[in-house]
This record gives sequence, structure tokens and C-alpha cells, in this order.
Amino acid sequence: MREVILRQKQEKEQILKTAFVPREVSKNIEKYIQSDIIKVVTGIRRCGKSVKRSLQKPRTMTKS
Repeated sequence: MREVILRQKQEKEQILKTAFVPREVSKNIEKYIQSDIIKVVTGIRRCGKSVKRSLQKPRTMTKS
């Protein structure tokens, strides 16, 4: 289990180092992310849900 988690962490770090093409959904998400309403992101496996959240995190984690 530990090996899987470490591999996923390394994979995530590699993905976040690469350049991304801004998608239309990115523009639409920005206006909803700032509200206090709970958001649920769904999609097939490995489609980028966690990566998308990781990219949004630095700008949205302002409340404690």
C-alpha cells in the first residue's frame, strides 16, 4: 500500500510540472469555486479530477 501511495505522489508531482492547456471548463469552474456551497466533481477514472483540484488549490485555500 505504501508503495502505491508513493508512486501516486510521484506521478502527481510529475503531472503538475508539465504545462497544461487551459480548458473551457476551467473558466466556468472559477466562478463556482469561490462559493461556500459543497462541490462534487465526477468523472471516469484517471480523467484529471484530482489534478484539476490540485491546480485550483493554491488560489482557493484562503479560508482557515
